[in-house]
Amino acid sequence: MIKIKTIILFLFLSACGYQLASNVENSDIYIADYNLNGDKFVNRLVGKNFSRNKNVTIKNKFNVNTFSEVVKTVNSKNKAGENVSLMVTVSIKFEILKDDDLIKVIELKDSNTYTSSQNKFEQKQYERVLIENMVENILVKFYQNLIEIE
Repeated sequence: MIKIKTIILFLFLSACGYQLASNVENSDIYIADYNLNGDKFVNRLVGKNFSRNKNVTIKNKFNVNTFSEVVKTVNSKNKAGENVSLMVTVSIKFEILKDDDLIKVIELKDSNTYTSSQNKFEQKQYERVLIENMVENILVKFYQNLIEIE
């Protein structure tokens, strides 16, 4: 009886039809050239994303200039003057060009608040993960805007 329930549950979950809403591989867009300016870590993440979505046969080729910035601010301190609550904000400005004509400028931001840790190594790693997630969210929004342009 348990095996039958497990099989039915597996079949139900595998046939749910889930698809990524902004699937770039199936769209008709291609970033032919990109220029990255600003924060090096953010630029590396954006560059990896842009370079994996290359397809020369697609007609809608765009050039993109990016300007990225990461701002870390202190939200609150305790009585001893130590940082308790911090906020990191990632902003990326995208200039979208087609045939060397500026089509659209998009500025996207994402921010997150987190508590400070006594272990500075763990805090730095956590900040990196937060920035990676925020850049991924910004890129999803960027591709949604780019699909609307085509």
